[in-house]
Amino acid sequence: MVKRFNITIMLILSALSGFLFPVSSSKADGELIFENISVAQGLSQSSVQCIFQDSKGFLWFGTGNGLNKYDGNEFTVYSPVPGQPGCLSSKNIRSICEGQAGVLWIGTRRGGLNRFDRETRTFTCYKHESNNPQSLSHDRIRCVFTDRSGVLWIGTRGGGLNRFDPDREIFTHYQAEPDNPNSLNSNEIADIFQDRSGTLWIGSNGGLHKFDREKENFTTYQIDPNDSNSTSCNRVTKIYEDRSGALWIGTECGLSQFDRERETFTGYIYEPNYSNGRVNTVLAIHEDRSGVLWIGTAGGGLIIFEPGKKGFTRHRSDPNDSTCLGDNYINTIYEDQSGLIWIGTRAAGLNKFDGKKGKFTHYQHTLNHPNCLSNNSVYSIYEDRSGILWIGTWGGGLNKFDREKKKFACYRYQDDNPLSLSHNKVFPIYEDGSGTLWIGTANGLNKFNRQQETFTRYFNEPNNPNSLSNSCAKVILEDHLGGLWIGTDYGLNRFHLQKNTFTRYIGDPNNPDTLSENLICSLYEDKFGVLWIGTIGKGLNKFNREKETFTRYQCLNNPNDLIKNEILSIREDLTDTLWIGTAGNGLLKFDREKETFSCYTVKDGLPNNVIYGILPDDKGNLWLSTNKGISRFNPYKGTFKNYELRDGLQDYEFNQGAYHKNRNGEMFFGGIKGFNVFHPDKIEENQHIPPIVITNLKIANKPVPIGESSPLKKHISEAEIIILSHKDNILSFEFAALDYANPGKNEYMYKLEGFNNDWIHLGNKHDVMFTNLDPGEYTLKIKGSNNDGIWNNQGTSIKIIIKPPFWRTWWFRVLLVLIVSALAFLWHKSRMKQLTLKLKTETEMGRTFSKYNISQREREIIRLVLKGKTNKDIEGELYISLKTVKSHIYNIYQKLGVKNRLELIHIVQKSIGY
Repeated sequence: MVKRFNITIMLILSALSGFLFPVSSSKADGELIFENISVAQGLSQSSVQCIFQDSKGFLWFGTGNGLNKYDGNEFTVYSPVPGQPGCLSSKNIRSICEGQAGVLWIGTRRGGLNRFDRETRTFTCYKHESNNPQSLSHDRIRCVFTDRSGVLWIGTRGGGLNRFDPDREIFTHYQAEPDNPNSLNSNEIADIFQDRSGTLWIGSNGGLHKFDREKENFTTYQIDPNDSNSTSCNRVTKIYEDRSGALWIGTECGLSQFDRERETFTGYIYEPNYSNGRVNTVLAIHEDRSGVLWIGTAGGGLIIFEPGKKGFTRHRSDPNDSTCLGDNYINTIYEDQSGLIWIGTRAAGLNKFDGKKGKFTHYQHTLNHPNCLSNNSVYSIYEDRSGILWIGTWGGGLNKFDREKKKFACYRYQDDNPLSLSHNKVFPIYEDGSGTLWIGTANGLNKFNRQQETFTRYFNEPNNPNSLSNSCAKVILEDHLGGLWIGTDYGLNRFHLQKNTFTRYIGDPNNPDTLSENLICSLYEDKFGVLWIGTIGKGLNKFNREKETFTRYQCLNNPNDLIKNEILSIREDLTDTLWIGTAGNGLLKFDREKETFSCYTVKDGLPNNVIYGILPDDKGNLWLSTNKGISRFNPYKGTFKNYELRDGLQDYEFNQGAYHKNRNGEMFFGGIKGFNVFHPDKIEENQHIPPIVITNLKIANKPVPIGESSPLKKHISEAEIIILSHKDNILSFEFAALDYANPGKNEYMYKLEGFNNDWIHLGNKHDVMFTNLDPGEYTLKIKGSNNDGIWNNQGTSIKIIIKPPFWRTWWFRVLLVLIVSALAFLWHKSRMKQLTLKLKTETEMGRTFSKYNISQREREIIRLVLKGKTNKDIEGELYISLKTVKSHIYNIYQKLGVKNRLELIHIVQKSIGY
């Protein structure tokens, strides 16, 4: 029977406040950063209706135009092909799950249920048959679900609930029966869920249903028993149990929590007065690993509920921000094995969220937004002792950012106000020991009065040697003695606060004890009180305070290399080692004792050789801003970890002078599109060990089909061995590490046992080719890593057998030996027969010649006659005259009683038995 419950509290609170828990939405409040994957990357359609990761590690996306398998490198799309058996029955995919033995089940909108055969990559379809009561009850499927005992359940739109027996291939139906209170009360099934106790819950257009397996009946619960509208709170769209055991119910009018003991609902209504009522429809619910509840709505965007925090936060799409949610209509939310959150939208494809990347907070200028950074080109950042952040921009003046209040204020140059900022191009910002804020600009040094919000300006005065040496102030530093140093475009200055005067230090090319160059771009005082000065083009300088002289260091052997001797940043690490950032020569390590430099460049792992900023963290790492992202350098191991746009950086390119570390260890780096804020301790590494799979095999650059007459009897990802012909001499394999955080940074190694037993590093390349392999047996082994260098050392392997040509087979060699042996035997036998015959002939002829008293010379002549020799031939062979030959032949005729050669031959053959 239908349960009716008291929802008075929910309704009263809703009426009084409009919603039970408030929803906030603000970019400054920490907007989630998403990566969009769409048709441009190979997805078959922008409407993603379901997401699933199988036991192999592949991701599957069901869209309105085909089923997509994703390995991080590419999509494989399965669609119906008219007239071709073994294809999908429908292109509109509504639900995916995995059953026993790793079988994938796919529910379609109008094409019934499909079973996917991994080995043959073919589909078997199950549809409704009007004359078969044990067939699928309806072809319109909304959800498929495998419970923990391996039973497959199918929810249909109009045909109720189905239980499938795959061995007998029959369906058991559970449908609404008007006269049976223990049946479903609607045949429109939207969701199926099994809680931790094993109870099966069904969501339908008629409410929430609990299934009793023993009695095979249902108990129905309605959120609002008095609501009979077709689009009511009783239309359950999603069911989810969080880690605390709370059961969350999504409906068309919001989110409810069901108390199973009290059998009561608590309602959460988002925006009841919103003109589009669909925004409150909940289509997806998921709790991530940190306990945060993600709720997807039908037009209202993404709702986030964090435990311990009051209320919900709504995240909506922004057409001007590519890192925001792509669409406010969310069909599905899924968390993969590595912890990535995937959001399938109605019209914007996939949105991927990596919580490990979101630690780089990004602030930037936004058009028509009154409370934001004034300009995206950031050249300085400084947090003062009260926690206020000051940002200097190129042309946008000075920004003051109150991070607690999330409020920006801007100070600009005013032509008619001598107490305003002296120029809108702001370079260094520095707070001295007394709390005074100093700002260097392209035209003047400024001292800021915070109470009056006015600026005192200091310029170069041509006729005053005690004024600033140059009005372009590039860098400011207070030393341990309280002296304020200002580096300019022409010399170094020390400011005497009490006298309000400057002492200038100007380089003289003819005096080696002066500055090597007057263009100053970096200053640093080390832990020993030594002042270091970086110049543009003429290397590094060390200041001797007592003598007021400078020691010059060229960072390269070639002092004329102006660019690479440009010193952009100087810092010490925890071991007091001095590190130098250059404009093209990478990161330099300075040995104070030997006064020598060692260099780290892109060859060692740096993303770029321009180092704008260096900040040491509390673990001894150095964080570097470059022209290609941010890099974390481990000086002990000499290794680099590089971060890029996908990690949440403002851009690849950062700016000189725009780096700062506050007292809490937070780091700030500015660039051409705003600035990033992060704490090194919160930058998490991806610890997921990715499965490694072989995804494709090509012979002569052509994909190999699956079939009995093919080398592939089953798909290459399922195969353990392949047998090839010697003619298949150009082989290529493609493979993937199934970690999707940043697939382009996954790395691979391989070795081909039987050919080369050494591991070969491929970097990010995910394929390998072999040509002209000799016949034999090989084993291809592949290892892979995720984007943070976590390797799957077990990897995967496949055995390769290359059959030799028939003339190199063992049976052919045995046959050849037999044939040769037989021929040799026959030849030997024939030869022996000939020798025997010859011996017999010689014996008989000897008897005949003795009988007729034939001389030795006459015997020789008879043998030549038997061979068909003429008298002339005999003359030449025996070296006797023709006359003598004729005389001997005549005598032979007389002795044998013959008249000519024919009779001679006949009588001789007769005598030997011919």
